[in-house]
Amino acid sequence: MKKISLLFLAFFLLSSTYAQDMQLAKWLHQKPQGNTLRAVDMFDNNNIYAFGTFGTFMKTSDGGLTWKFNHQVGKKSATGYYYYTIYDAHWFDMNTGIAVGEGGIYRTTNAGATWDSVYNTTSAGASIYQVYFVDNNIGFAAGVSSVKLLKTTDGGLTWAATGFSAAVSCYDIYSDGNLVVVSASSGNIYRSTDGGTTFGSAISTGTSVSLYKITFKNPLVGVVAGGSGSARLTTDGGLTWNSINLGLPSTDTFYDIDFINDDIYLTGDSYALFRSINNGTSWDTVSFLAPVAQQPWTSAHYATDFYNGNFVSVGAFGIINKRIGEIITHHTYFIKPGQLNDVWKDPNSNKIIAVGAPAITGSVFDQIMISTDNGVTWSFATTTKVGNKAIYVDPVEDIPEVKGEDIKTPNSYSTFKTICMLNSNVGFIGGSRGAIYKTTNGGSTWDSLITSIPNIADIYKIDFLNDNFGMAFSNAADTTNGTVFRTTDGGVTWTLHKIPTTSTSNSRLYSGDIVDQNYAWTTTYQPRPVKTTDGGLTWTVQTTSDGYGGFLYDIQMFDTLNGVMCGGSGRFYKTTDGGALWQVIPTGTTSITFNALSFIDVNKGMVVGSNGVIFQTSDGGTTWDISTTGGPSIYGLYLSAPSTIDSVTAYLVGLNTSIFSMKSGIVPVELASFTSSVNGNTVTLNWSTATETNNFGFDVERKVNGTWNKIGFVNGSGTTTERKSYSFTETLNSGKYNYRLKQIDHDGSYKYYNLPEVIEIGLPVQYKLSQNYPNPFNPSTIINYSLPSSGNVSIKVYNIIGKEVATIVNGYQEAGNYIRQFNASENGLSSGVYFYTIKSGSFTDTKKMVILK
Repeated sequence: MKKISLLFLAFFLLSSTYAQDMQLAKWLHQKPQGNTLRAVDMFDNNNIYAFGTFGTFMKTSDGGLTWKFNHQVGKKSATGYYYYTIYDAHWFDMNTGIAVGEGGIYRTTNAGATWDSVYNTTSAGASIYQVYFVDNNIGFAAGVSSVKLLKTTDGGLTWAATGFSAAVSCYDIYSDGNLVVVSASSGNIYRSTDGGTTFGSAISTGTSVSLYKITFKNPLVGVVAGGSGSARLTTDGGLTWNSINLGLPSTDTFYDIDFINDDIYLTGDSYALFRSINNGTSWDTVSFLAPVAQQPWTSAHYATDFYNGNFVSVGAFGIINKRIGEIITHHTYFIKPGQLNDVWKDPNSNKIIAVGAPAITGSVFDQIMISTDNGVTWSFATTTKVGNKAIYVDPVEDIPEVKGEDIKTPNSYSTFKTICMLNSNVGFIGGSRGAIYKTTNGGSTWDSLITSIPNIADIYKIDFLNDNFGMAFSNAADTTNGTVFRTTDGGVTWTLHKIPTTSTSNSRLYSGDIVDQNYAWTTTYQPRPVKTTDGGLTWTVQTTSDGYGGFLYDIQMFDTLNGVMCGGSGRFYKTTDGGALWQVIPTGTTSITFNALSFIDVNKGMVVGSNGVIFQTSDGGTTWDISTTGGPSIYGLYLSAPSTIDSVTAYLVGLNTSIFSMKSGIVPVELASFTSSVNGNTVTLNWSTATETNNFGFDVERKVNGTWNKIGFVNGSGTTTERKSYSFTETLNSGKYNYRLKQIDHDGSYKYYNLPEVIEIGLPVQYKLSQNYPNPFNPSTIINYSLPSSGNVSIKVYNIIGKEVATIVNGYQEAGNYIRQFNASENGLSSGVYFYTIKSGSFTDTKKMVILK
């Protein structure tokens, strides 16, 4: 990681917008996304495609002003929760391409919208690093030792092993059809002169490093490069190699090589491409860095592609740099590297605050990121040391003591682990070196409250009940066996309290939650939940139902009885009795570490963790909706209160200063009521929702002869926290009926709601023939009639001169209400006036109908 400048000027977002195609979680930092990019293709100055980690594919058709994404390229991980890395790609045109990566080879014919697997490695995560095509039919793919070298002769539809048999990993290939040259580990090259059927022994290039890239200008002249600044040149088709390292930094690793005319370009450095115009005798640099105000940070670049002398280069943190002539454009909004550990969103404004580690160990100023426009732009808050020293109270001696001045510095070097905001203005953060800071202006500046808590205290969690009462939970292995600091005066004084544990190491705490002045919980390294009922003065260790021996990373209590807790190996726990029993709730995984959780009530919440995996539940963990950010591991989570539409937005932070927002989906369609009414033989269903998320609408279903049938559809309201009312009406024969609603989300998921009662339509008290509806009609109309007594029934249709032209009913019927549909076309009737007559017993009635075609 390299920093371009220590000066942080006013940061602004480049005039870009980002189409969030196939992105459940929206990147707020970095932008347009932050996954490392390993491959890039530049079709022209406007059309650029790139691939990277977590199955990332992104493309632009307007030179980088807007981007479209697909974070589901390639193979899912062995756990099935996220996608593996894509390392390289070849495009036959802008629609048809081949991508290679961990787990296999994939093909698209629709410009990357969807991908088909055309080759799977024997091991789920076995990597294929590079793909090379001689023409539209013949191609090669190089990979780890279990894959070695593959070949296709049908444009990538099928792949088979070549004659390469050396027990090494292959990193890249060149071929002209007959000559095949492969770069490998330990500085070796392998050659075939029969299209890959047989290979000779290893050819040493004079270095022992892995050679990640090989490129030929023609079948004789080629360059291979890799680690430790190594670059080698051949002029005899790979038989012999000469060093061309002079002038190349030994700290660089080169991942890409381009021949542009006769010039050689090497990619891998964080600042520039290395270029040689004399076959490697000497090297100069071609910068791709934008001005510092636009690009304060850079890192290793992995791939470059050229078009008409212009180029685009991509790398770590999703960095995209484009050079058109002398104009350099930095397409990535990226103000700092490092890990973020916690996040808070102001429910009353567009402010977001994220806290974490400094970009460089020992640096200052950039541990607190703040946005006032909901993540569009970011800046840094400042930390200062206040004049009045906080007082640390030793619980043994009970003597207030002010520690040395050198424990804290005006600008903190600490890694911040936690943020607790009491309201839109007042809040606290804490971290390593015993640091606790307070803001009273909404996070713009933070003042050091504590200058005397020992440096060994590593504050992992701060929680305040009100302006005065709070606790700081330390993860340090404290030799005094006490790692909770308590304040009752807003941080002016702090008291150390002991946690009873079996060892010094087990005194380390990962999280904590205060319920009221008496009750609070924390989680220890042991791992066990620990409870206090006297405001933190004494603590009692609790147990878990499964005796788990890993780590418990987060805990949240809703009241003194109900709470949830999460940790490693997919562990999630609930208690309904104040922790007397912490019952493990199955999540279906042991491979995901859950680092944080946030619940808006005992049922609805989210648990996040390694590899960006997200578990959501609306029923307290009975069922889980599993998704991913499409990015790295998540360490911090904030889910806003359910009083506004923002309540369904989650904010997540983690590795590589990744910050996401996403519609959480944990405020489901909640049916507040579902009732019915009957008027004659007309049934009306009424229902209302308390909240809706992603609601496409409702299928109305009725049970007929034991089978549910869809009889109608009512549109939903999408996402809303306002109460919404709906209704559906139909006319039926006499009988008993069951109804239910099938609520459908926009993603196709659904849930059923049954009407609690059975609807019964009774017998009519008199004969009745209703006017058909609609009238006039074409070609169908509805006729309703009522029979108070059972008997033979006849309904016939006559033309204007009295001739019978159709029969609707003719036979015995039980007493009841009836509905019949009449179709004029099926009876061959033309436009005109007709009459329909009912006869049953002594009852006769006639109505007029009009067919209008």
